Amino acid sequence: MEEMSGRIDRMEESISVLQSDVEILKDDVQILKDDVQILKDDVQILKDDVQILKDDVRVIKADIRIIQDDVNYLKDGFQFMCGKLDEYLQETQRHIAILNEHQEDRLARQGEGIRANRDRLDDHESRIQGLEAS
Repeated sequence: MEEMSGRIDRMEESISVLQSDVEILKDDVQILKDDVQILKDDVQILKDDVQILKDDVRVIKADIRIIQDDVNYLKDGFQFMCGKLDEYLQETQRHIAILNEHQEDRLARQGEGIRANRDRLDDHESRIQGLEAS
């Protein structure tokens, strides 16, 4: 009987150890569950951050499209202004050419007048000399 009693005591000890191990395992499982929940929360935070980044990228792409449209508008305006400047340059050059022609004509007429007066004055000098000689 003593042998039975010893066996029962050892079995009770084993049961006690197993119960203790079960409690430890339950605590470990709870810790793991808490860790899994923390990981799930972290994953959700990361998903939210990714969504925010995606939204930011969409906004940036829209801003880039707006900026590109503005650049194209400015480029078109610049090309238009360059075309207008070329037109004005050509028109100004035509005006200058016309003014040069008029100035050349005026100078030629003025030169003819001066030449005619010089010839007349030269003749006048010979007449004066003729009068003085007489």
